[in-house]
Amino acid sequence: MVNHIVKVYDQAYIGYLHARLTRSIPELNRFQVGALADFVFDTCAQNQDFEPVWPAINVEDSIDHAMVDAKVDTALNELIDETWDGWTQLAIRIEQEGPLPQQDADQDNQDDEDNQEEDDNLSVSTATAMSIDTISTLGISRLDVATGPYTLPPLADPSHSTDNAIRSQAPPSVSITTTTITRYPHLFIKILFDVLCSLERLNEDQHTAPAPQTSVHWNWTHHQLSGMHDWSYLNHHQRSKLVRGISKSINNNTPVDIERLPRVFSQQSRQQVTTLVAETQRALAAGTFSSEAYLVSPKARLFSVLPTPSLTRKFIQVSHDSLGEIMRHFGLEHYVVPQAIRPVAGQVHDNFKILNLKRIHSGRGIFLNQLYTDGYSVCVPFKKMSGASIGQSLRLTDISPVAMQQMDVWGIDPGVTDIFVASNSSDPRRAYLSPADLPDEPLLATPPNPRHQIRRFSSAEYYVKAGYRKTVAIIKAWKQQHGITEIVSSFGSPKTSVRQNITAYITEKLRHLDRLLLFYGQDIQQLRFLNYRGAQLVNHELVEIFVDGGRKYGSHASNCN
Repeated sequence: MVNHIVKVYDQAYIGYLHARLTRSIPELNRFQVGALADFVFDTCAQNQDFEPVWPAINVEDSIDHAMVDAKVDTALNELIDETWDGWTQLAIRIEQEGPLPQQDADQDNQDDEDNQEEDDNLSVSTATAMSIDTISTLGISRLDVATGPYTLPPLADPSHSTDNAIRSQAPPSVSITTTTITRYPHLFIKILFDVLCSLERLNEDQHTAPAPQTSVHWNWTHHQLSGMHDWSYLNHHQRSKLVRGISKSINNNTPVDIERLPRVFSQQSRQQVTTLVAETQRALAAGTFSSEAYLVSPKARLFSVLPTPSLTRKFIQVSHDSLGEIMRHFGLEHYVVPQAIRPVAGQVHDNFKILNLKRIHSGRGIFLNQLYTDGYSVCVPFKKMSGASIGQSLRLTDISPVAMQQMDVWGIDPGVTDIFVASNSSDPRRAYLSPADLPDEPLLATPPNPRHQIRRFSSAEYYVKAGYRKTVAIIKAWKQQHGITEIVSSFGSPKTSVRQNITAYITEKLRHLDRLLLFYGQDIQQLRFLNYRGAQLVNHELVEIFVDGGRKYGSHASNCN
């Protein structure tokens, strides 16, 4: 339960801020709204690891900038005021409860070495808290300023009532960190429940049709174009480009250029697009255009307050004692050594000698005398051997300008050991940096290098090459074949605040639990292993592209090998 709250909290609250801002400022796209939501959350959370960053937001020329400025000004003041007030009350509750026993807190956070310093201070921010005056003078009505918040001008109207409400409050004394949530989950689950209730109310308000609009939303355009026969021939990038172009043409009251439509579009599809643009422009001019509410403002994504455990088999640890019990169960007692013989550091325990572990002595590290298995695949952990550094650390100033012109400089984070491909969010709490996010130009002035082609690896291509989409299609077919789809659809959704619905979900799931465990506990494990294997192959290809161009881009002298 604690792990669930820690994992969900940031995403849930930022999603709530995102939904509120989307409805308050529909002129901004989801990336711009997401940046503002991150700014509000980081401003009030006071987590020294995530300082608030004022986003540089540029709106289209066809949109009234002054109107958007006013909406952003009002919305951010309101949300910061609301969030600040809620977290101030939370800080008071934490101070009233006092610190939990130190041994319990250490037990909860024993695997989180990054938060040890915060553990000693009960997550009270040791940095200087951002003052209320600083928050209210961020210049949040200036969308075209890309500098930091401390250099922005004050609000246009200092007497604004919401601004005064923000100034009148004292900053919370507790920062919202992983440690704080871990120690006081019973307080944060109440906030999650309130957020879920608010999101449900926002979605219920969307049942009413909106008033006639003066412009079309890209969701509406996407919905209209997706019904065309030739739509299925377009890839994701082509669809996005077409939707943006048609939406802009309609809103700017300009005719669509038929010659610039995708080549796969037939003459019938081209005529449908032309008719759609002309009729929509006439409806907008007459003030009679309206669309479904969910196409103007999509429903907010809900979440589950309670954890929903996976039905797939978990990896379990097999120590030398556990392996001995397994061997006795299968009649191999004569291979089992007495339990009094404990493993020696750096040596393989005799119980594990029943397995073929020849590769252990090939320089892979020190075997830890334990295995992890989910019933199909086996994970063998090793302790890496590290040598002492004998070189002297160099700085960028130690390299002469002449040498800089003859080499490529690459920055490697020593704390990152895995490759991740993630979504569009740049916040490390919500997504990891993907190869597609690498800059288009090198950090220093160096000749163009084909190795920069690593950024061409989009997340969609990554999952296709790793075999994830094929796996999803196979599992979907199996679910339909064994009737699992029908069973799961009868559960309802756990993402609700209604107690009766949650109880019904749990009751129905327990009724079919044996059948579900049987389905997810067999062949699904093999597919999960194939996903892992495919990801390792694609990661290897990414490294090859990064180092010497890989198979796709060739390996020869012109690639600066």
